[in-house]
Amino acid sequence: MRKSIERRNKIRQLLYRWAATNERLLQLQHDLQEKQSVIDALAGIGAQRYDAMPKGNTTGDPTGNAAVQLAEAQKELENFTTQLRQDIAAELRFQKEIDQIINDYLSPLAQAVIRMRYMQKIPYFKMAAKTFYSEVYLKQVEAEAVDILSNYFELKEKADEQK
Repeated sequence: MRKSIERRNKIRQLLYRWAATNERLLQLQHDLQEKQSVIDALAGIGAQRYDAMPKGNTTGDPTGNAAVQLAEAQKELENFTTQLRQDIAAELRFQKEIDQIINDYLSPLAQAVIRMRYMQKIPYFKMAAKTFYSEVYLKQVEAEAVDILSNYFELKEKADEQK
């Protein structure tokens, strides 16, 4: 019994992650734009004031220093964007996989309940008003859907172990 509760909770966490994918993608896009704006600000090096006075361990060439900073920032941006693209691709693959499993293995009502509950974060009483089913029935549908998904992932795990 304890194991089935843990499995259900694991599937619910997976569904919450699935629902948060769009928000995560928006955050990744924002991070990329923010990083790009820093690079754009550095790119306008222009002529720098040069007073030929030593400034500690740096060279006395402010334009050269700015160019070095720009090159370092561009390299950092390149690494960041590469990692960001990989993260975005992984999030999209994850979302697509869960969408496919939900579409393939759940009834239309169960699909609607899962989407309303996890994607739209609609409470059961509002779902009941929208669908004309009781809250108790909708909770049963959600629990059955979670069990179906749990069984799917358990079988998939066993198949992966056998490979």
